[in-house]
Amino acid sequence: MLPVLNDFKKDIPIAYLKEIPLSCINFKSKKECIFSINECDTMKITKMRLLDLLDRLRSTYIFLPAVMMLLAFLLAHLLTNLEGILPYSLFETLWYFFHITPGSLTGYLINFTTTELGVMGVVFSVTLVPLTMASSQYGTILLRAFLRDIRAQIVLGLFAASMIFNVTVLLIISRPSFTDQVPVLSATTALVFIILDVCALIYFFHHVTNGLQASTIISRLGSELSQSIREDNLPGTPAGSSTEILGEREAAIAREGVPISSGSSGYIRSIDYEQLLKIAQQNNLTFSFGCTTGDFIGPGDTLLVAWPKSPDQGFMNEVRDCFMLGDYRTMLQDPEFGITQLVNIVARSANNDPSIPVMVLNQIGVALEFSAERGNPSPYRQDSSGKLRMIAKIRSFDQLMISSFDLIRYYTPDNTHIITTMLNTIGRIANHARSDEIRKVLLHHAILIEEESVSKISSEHDRQLIRQSYETTVRAIGLPADGLSS
Repeated sequence: MLPVLNDFKKDIPIAYLKEIPLSCINFKSKKECIFSINECDTMKITKMRLLDLLDRLRSTYIFLPAVMMLLAFLLAHLLTNLEGILPYSLFETLWYFFHITPGSLTGYLINFTTTELGVMGVVFSVTLVPLTMASSQYGTILLRAFLRDIRAQIVLGLFAASMIFNVTVLLIISRPSFTDQVPVLSATTALVFIILDVCALIYFFHHVTNGLQASTIISRLGSELSQSIREDNLPGTPAGSSTEILGEREAAIAREGVPISSGSSGYIRSIDYEQLLKIAQQNNLTFSFGCTTGDFIGPGDTLLVAWPKSPDQGFMNEVRDCFMLGDYRTMLQDPEFGITQLVNIVARSANNDPSIPVMVLNQIGVALEFSAERGNPSPYRQDSSGKLRMIAKIRSFDQLMISSFDLIRYYTPDNTHIITTMLNTIGRIANHARSDEIRKVLLHHAILIEEESVSKISSEHDRQLIRQSYETTVRAIGLPADGLSS
């Protein structure tokens, strides 16, 4: 039964009412209002949700141009108002201002606008031709990079803002009350916009030509991948109990806990671990995760298991809000997605341009160096009081290595240059390894590469090159070749 207030008299404690947001109140009449807590959506704005929103906005050609168009609209009103306040004598002797009457400015603005619209349409239409051709070689990753290109969005926004500014000024000066003003500021700004558009057009051609090169695409993906790995940190501190005790606790939670399932489908773009840690502390719970970022979730699939008590529906909705779902993956908390994109480039270009897999391996090596130095983070996270609050599902260093080297090894089984580059990359990563656990993973993949390549390459010269690279890599790892059994 929902709490009801009749004639606005208190049937429930006033302290309870203060906790209810106004959006939860359904006023049926002046004398009756019904409060429904469970039906109210009180989604909180958190840091991770803002980061996810910014990532979505960055992947669209709508937001940034729309902001620039709005600023151009406001600028047009500001300048025309200033022209009505400031006397023309202030600008009359200044040669670098565009002195023109409102009637003459109308023709200029119309010509400026039609020219900008035509150029913008032609430029972006022509750009799609090389973009489509390049996408056939590198895959849809190129389209993603083009959509997320801030500089291309700024160029588009500049052309759109110029047109909005011209149209707004045109509408303002067409008013009868504007006949006594000299639109010196508006005319000069419109001319400046034209000059900026020409500069932006030249830069855009240079930028697109440079951006379609394989080295630029791979470098951008590598930088984003490295940033994703560096920022992939779980909140809280690692639990101090032994692995056996924590494993038993995890099994007990899986048996006795209450699963919280998803209400929709999509890829998990990001998870707000910090907010989930706060929820667990406030309700004295422990969460055991059944999924991680990058996983595809369907309606009814388990997101996590809460223990020890059964959460109510409102609590479950609060937990679900911490899982941001979408139609596609993102590198915000999913470095494996970045590795997959780089490996897809290798799959498409290994037979056409052997230099591309080498560039990919260099970028993957830089990213995995940091992961090897950091080691595998503990999935068992406790709060400041030392209580276990979260058992996360993490992607280990071994999983990142599998996503990288297993697939590249599959696509380039008999290319000696790429095979030796893989071994040399593992050797570089080994210089940053801080634990034998990481070194054993590196040694395992080095052995796989050496065994498979030697069996598939017939040239004794090439085999010798691979053996030399393998021996150098094993020395860099610092474990004997039979160290995996120890």
